[in-house]
Amino acid sequence: MRLDDNNQKAMLIDDRGKERIAAEVFRILEEIGLKVETEEIRRALTAIGCVEKAGHRIAIPKKIIEEIAARQKKAQAEDAAVQELYYTCNIDWTQAILWRHEVDKVKQALDDKLLVSAFDCGPTKYYDYRQKKTVGVDTGIFIEMKKLAQATPEVGYVANWYRSDVPPRLERLDSLILAFEYTDKSAGVEAIYPEVIKYLKEASDILTGASDDEPGTYLAGAECIIPPLILDDRSGRDILERNKCGIRKYHVASMGALAISLPITIAGAVAVSAAEILGGWAAVCAVDPEARFNARAISNSTDMRTGEPTYSGPEIHLINMGVKEIFDEFYGGHCWVDVFFSPSVTNPGLKAVYENFYGSMARARLTGKTDIPYIGVGTLGNGAVGSPTQLMLDIEIRKSQFSLKDRVDTSDRELAYDEIASVVLGGQSFLSTPLTRQGCRKLWKSAVLSARSGGGADESAITETSILDACDAAWRENIKKNYEYPGLDKDRRRALDRLLEKARRELLDS
Repeated sequence: MRLDDNNQKAMLIDDRGKERIAAEVFRILEEIGLKVETEEIRRALTAIGCVEKAGHRIAIPKKIIEEIAARQKKAQAEDAAVQELYYTCNIDWTQAILWRHEVDKVKQALDDKLLVSAFDCGPTKYYDYRQKKTVGVDTGIFIEMKKLAQATPEVGYVANWYRSDVPPRLERLDSLILAFEYTDKSAGVEAIYPEVIKYLKEASDILTGASDDEPGTYLAGAECIIPPLILDDRSGRDILERNKCGIRKYHVASMGALAISLPITIAGAVAVSAAEILGGWAAVCAVDPEARFNARAISNSTDMRTGEPTYSGPEIHLINMGVKEIFDEFYGGHCWVDVFFSPSVTNPGLKAVYENFYGSMARARLTGKTDIPYIGVGTLGNGAVGSPTQLMLDIEIRKSQFSLKDRVDTSDRELAYDEIASVVLGGQSFLSTPLTRQGCRKLWKSAVLSARSGGGADESAITETSILDACDAAWRENIKKNYEYPGLDKDRRRALDRLLEKARRELLDS
């Protein structure tokens, strides 16, 4: 880790290097351009001064990017303050906190208690620990995970898993509505199909009573650039539909794969990723000049031995943080980077813990932020697999970190002179004193992490299996003992039912 000239912040790329990458970004956008599949967006871009080239590629002049950067810089400090939340809350929850205007509320809550995000942006598969296999997510599993979140006090936010037993065009709306029957900690959802956006806007308004100046609170998701440098028709139509519905918030993501859709070199990968995001921002501004937008750099690499993607390699942290440094320096910030996205391993246990710890450590080392917590949220398989067993283990690790305070109480009670004198002069032991008995109850301990084997020669051993068995039992016990939720009030429930039926007719029956 290097520090800048004022010794204030970590610096991955030196000033000269940043300037060279920025020049490369402008060259990519002007000479290669962004392929834009949606005709209406191509027209909007050319109307603001871009040039359409062969193959629907749009050359974006430096002047347009500089105008966007100047605009973003006005709110850069404010956005940077919000970004501090995702070191604890992860990006998806932080986006929701921002859009619900709960930043101060959540920051205050985090001072007093441990709160974590569960299952990141929503798995499509479930790891059945008892059966030791991965299965698709159905409505029963979906409901069980909502109950788990509601019953677990450390969970502040839970993603909406993707159900396989609901028609795809209806699934996101249906899942958003179903979630609020079982928890008040639920996430928003991404409109996989842009035509669903208007229904998600209406559902958000019903759930929150939002005014017209802040619609679509529970519409999440991003305008993802298809690497390398393609704004596909789905993301294009998503931009157009958000604008049509008056939802003026956009989240542009670059998700390239090193050596496949990104160059093998770190600097080249940073330049392409930055160009993709800026191209997406230009498209958003061309369609909606008053838009609010940010970005997410979320690269991955490929294990060339297996062909499987992974987010846990050191190179990925260098690329993503390099992109963030470039945006902070030249483009007004607003570039969000996950501390770590998800383990690639598909079963819970030690390998997942290692990948999560490595991700947290890498970010701490590259930024100098030594208090970044362990980042596990119960996901596996690059975010596609959810495991409540892993979630319980992840939460237990976070509990141990949260218990390590950075202050020592030096009150008269804590200095305990009278007790020291009594024990020492009386030839006694501190073990039997009232203060010790009270204090021992407050010492951090974990039944899960000290779980022992159930029999045989290893009866007294603490093993990976014994810990995972305890974690699996813990989440089930949480639901059994702690689950309570009154559900939505009747008026909102009826309004959401009517909306769902209307969407069913218009999306499926037409």
